[in-house]
Amino acid sequence: DDDGDAERLRKVVLARKVDLNLGSSVRGLDVLMKMKFGGHIGHIFYMDPGNAGCGYISNREFVGCTPERLFRVNRSGHDRIVTSEALAGTRIRGLTPSADAELLRELLSSKKDMLENEITGQFIRDALQELEDNGWLQKNDDNMLTSYDYKGNAKQNSDTSIPRQRFFVRRLRHLQHICQTFEGKLSNSANVVDVSRSLLKGLHPTPAVCGDSPAAALDFIRSFETDISFDRG
Repeated sequence: DDDGDAERLRKVVLARKVDLNLGSSVRGLDVLMKMKFGGHIGHIFYMDPGNAGCGYISNREFVGCTPERLFRVNRSGHDRIVTSEALAGTRIRGLTPSADAELLRELLSSKKDMLENEITGQFIRDALQELEDNGWLQKNDDNMLTSYDYKGNAKQNSDTSIPRQRFFVRRLRHLQHICQTFEGKLSNSANVVDVSRSLLKGLHPTPAVCGDSPAAALDFIRSFETDISFDRG
């Protein structure tokens, strides 16, 4: 690529395909329940496409458990709060407490991993800024119900006078990830359906799962992952 393309494509996230032969018939819902009650921490999902769009009955199911939430809109008292998070920068968990602590220290001191999280965080801020520009998100103020607001300002902990940390680490059974949480309060005029459509369009795919810029990363992925049996949507 020329210099312009190199500057445009700062990050790309490639994927690998793994086939598992289980030896017996397994339903996707059985896998889902195993995840739910097997100690997995994250957001579990399941889809059964049936024969939609293919003209025949499909035996395929889509099931998984992701540690990150794209966004959520929920009610807190009289307020409607939109939440998103940047989950990027990863290490495995250590086999011993000392090894685990060393991997955590290595993760938080890594410029590369912190930059990955910054890139995703800025991407989310831009999407939330668009909500504000449309009049759907209240402008930033000291009354926002958040520990770290979407414009990058550390907010005061309601229990103390010490601002909460901007970054934290989400520690799962096998992995640990750098994370930032972004929250904002919807305006009275905001329609949740319109907000959700805007965020789906603006946030998916994030740089954490695709790359930066997303358009350039998608072009690279489509040209590099050429195996027709590996369709990731």
